[in-house]
Amino acid sequence: MKIWQKSRGTWVFLVVGCLVAGESNVFASTWDPPAGTDCRWCNTGNWWLGMYPGPSDIVLINQTSECPVVVDYGCNAQCDDMIVSQFGYEAEIDVEPGAVLDAGGYAVLCNYGAGKGTMNVRGGSVDIAEYFKIGYYDSSGLGVLNIDDGEVSVGQYVRLGDMGGNGELNMTGGHLDVAGDLDIYNGSIRLYGGVAECDDILFISPNGTFDIAGMGTLVIRRDVTNIIGHSVRSITACNGSGAVNIDLIGGNTVVTTDCACPEGDMTGDCAVDFYDYAYFASEWLVGVE
Repeated sequence: MKIWQKSRGTWVFLVVGCLVAGESNVFASTWDPPAGTDCRWCNTGNWWLGMYPGPSDIVLINQTSECPVVVDYGCNAQCDDMIVSQFGYEAEIDVEPGAVLDAGGYAVLCNYGAGKGTMNVRGGSVDIAEYFKIGYYDSSGLGVLNIDDGEVSVGQYVRLGDMGGNGELNMTGGHLDVAGDLDIYNGSIRLYGGVAECDDILFISPNGTFDIAGMGTLVIRRDVTNIIGHSVRSITACNGSGAVNIDLIGGNTVVTTDCACPEGDMTGDCAVDFYDYAYFASEWLVGVE
């Protein structure tokens, strides 16, 4: 049973006896596609009660067992707040080239519970007006943001692993522009391509890691090159085997590296391991077919 109410700027969601209070809006659009769905965001039939999300609606994507939610070419997806995975579920959303995803509020990947919330940005643009939390509250849960191409803009801050959660940010291309800080509470950043920009990067706890390789570039919009003990010094290159370059360019601190991922790395994680063999095998099988 699902009941949504609005009271003086607060929304309340009851689901099987659980109560969650959060920030407010008019209506919540819940992802609820039928069997055999095309899994497209811009198909109204994939939403509970056929209510397509608008710019003032909260979006809850809690189950994508059929296939990931797809924001595809020409789709202009809008909402206020957006939650991908809540209360232990696993959910995934893909943003494809030529697509737009615009959230006027905040976004959370994996909100409470031992689930997993994933966003894959393969092109297009994603605009989060407020904050973006990747992994929130539960140590058994995991939020993952993968950026291979396209533009991702965040109006406040990005936070990995807030309140005991776990978060991963993996970039092999594209552009991440954070108006505020990039905070690592508990999780990892792998910047192996593309450009990540922010006002500062902060390691809030000793559980965070940041590794850079290949053409990955970090831009901090102020001079922190000479601050002893600053978090920039905690960044490693090529899993610790390379050198980190820290330069001041036009008043910005720019972090790069000369090291490249090893030959044989097929998954972009800057290591040659079982996953590379599995990837090679899958590509070979596709070719055989």
